[in-house]
Amino acid sequence: TQDRATAIRWSWEYVDRLEDARRRERIGLPPDHRTLGDAIDDYRAHRLRTVEENTVAADRTAFLHLLRFAGASAPLDVLRPETLQRLADHLLEGGYAPATVGTYCKSVCGLGRWLKLPSLWDGLRLPDRGRPDVRTWTDDELGELREAADWIDSQQRLGPSVRLALEAAVGTGARQMELFSLERRDFDREEKTVRIHRQLLRDQRTFKPLKSKRGRTAVVLPGFWDHFEPGPGLLLPGRDGLPFTSRSHRRLITRLLDAARLNAPGVGWHSFRHTYSRLFMERGASLEELQKSLGHASFRITEEVYGHFRADVAARSAVGKLYQNEPLRIIRGGG
Repeated sequence: TQDRATAIRWSWEYVDRLEDARRRERIGLPPDHRTLGDAIDDYRAHRLRTVEENTVAADRTAFLHLLRFAGASAPLDVLRPETLQRLADHLLEGGYAPATVGTYCKSVCGLGRWLKLPSLWDGLRLPDRGRPDVRTWTDDELGELREAADWIDSQQRLGPSVRLALEAAVGTGARQMELFSLERRDFDREEKTVRIHRQLLRDQRTFKPLKSKRGRTAVVLPGFWDHFEPGPGLLLPGRDGLPFTSRSHRRLITRLLDAARLNAPGVGWHSFRHTYSRLFMERGASLEELQKSLGHASFRITEEVYGHFRADVAARSAVGKLYQNEPLRIIRGGG
């Protein structure tokens, strides 16, 4: 390499490997000849057998970063706290958010635990992750998205209605894989609810039970019913009547966001779920009721992510009471 920083990093890696080999020799342990790439493949195969596929997919990016940093042919003794710290520092210097880097480090630590290595997390130094407010669409942005969806629908003849997909996403609060699994018969117009009981397998066109293994009944927001027609089949089918793949989901949301000129890092289908939660609270419902509709296993999760909505609603209510009789002041500019 011609890059000085890379050369220094490689030099320290060789020193660390030599020290680890000597330690293993002193305590009588045989050398482990598996490579890092082989170990990650074995770990991911194990995870596919024992946990949800979507959970395994969340580790994929973390391991890609690790392999780029250390190399697929690196020996397993490269997995040490010092390596994880250098990887974290490298990602932070590359502009990754502290919360994202922390998530990647947790995935790598999971690999270390499976390999029965000493804790990789001990001593790891990361900036304060904090918990920024979730990104929701404002009412103005929702208007722009609806106009864009109507325009797309006017240009296409086949495929699902983009406007219906938008209204279903913001009206039900369903996760992406749940949203495209909904059938029209799951909706109850009289009760104003929808039964969410399955999800799509990622990158496939088959269904599986929810992560909790139990379905839930979610309250549907009023605006959705203007776009809903009862009948058989999927609410949002592909051209052949079968469900979309997750790649098609991404193309659809990208086209919508581009048309509305609202495409940006960190926005996607989940932004509609956040917006559902905001509108749910603004209409006077409680966090406990929101938890049931969202399907969170713990109220703590709902409170951590959406608790600030409660304060926002209270503030708006107070402003309405305090300023309801205040006359409008017109300030005229001087000449």
